[in-house]
Amino acid sequence: MIDRRHVRAGDDDRERVAEQLRIALSEGRIDFEELTERIDRTYAARTLGELDQVVADLPQSSSALVSGGEVAGAELRLHTISGKLRQEGRWRVPPRISA
Repeated sequence: MIDRRHVRAGDDDRERVAEQLRIALSEGRIDFEELTERIDRTYAARTLGELDQVVADLPQSSSALVSGGEVAGAELRLHTISGKLRQEGRWRVPPRISA
């Protein structure tokens, strides 16, 4: 089994962590100076382990940002009888939407 900490990080991995940091800023968990420092570390990270260290002290966001960059059930299925659907708050748009 490959140790995830040594796997090379990709652009999507870095963007996922950067978004988690932006959410942490908006929640008051980190300040702007710390965001800047962590964003620099995020875009300089070469491995998933380095990215994990950037957000190790932050809770996982309620917007479904999970380790590995995939959302469980990566398809959003929208079904309604009235024709009206509404999503409130921050959320990550999955790669596939079925309506």
